[in-house]
Amino acid sequence: MRQSLSSFKIFCRTFCYFRFSASIAARIARGDKVPPEDERYLLERDPTGFKLAMASRRPKRKPKQWKSALTDEDKTARTVETPEAGEPESGGAET
Repeated sequence: MRQSLSSFKIFCRTFCYFRFSASIAARIARGDKVPPEDERYLLERDPTGFKLAMASRRPKRKPKQWKSALTDEDKTARTVETPEAGEPESGGAET
């Protein structure tokens, strides 16, 4: 039972990443403007999808300006996962 719950949580998290990535990539491919944090999210989570969206981008005369597709939880989870600038990534001793 415990294993099925953890695998369900992993599936839900993966599905959320895919859903956000797909919507951001679709907006980019249509030629619309997305916020920089959405582009960074897509680049970190799905670099291939980001490259494909940029390659298939169609120019628009009047691109739509989108608000961020990410929720506050996704933004905070992203900042927690990435190390701060200036912090050593490994646990090595400082000199």
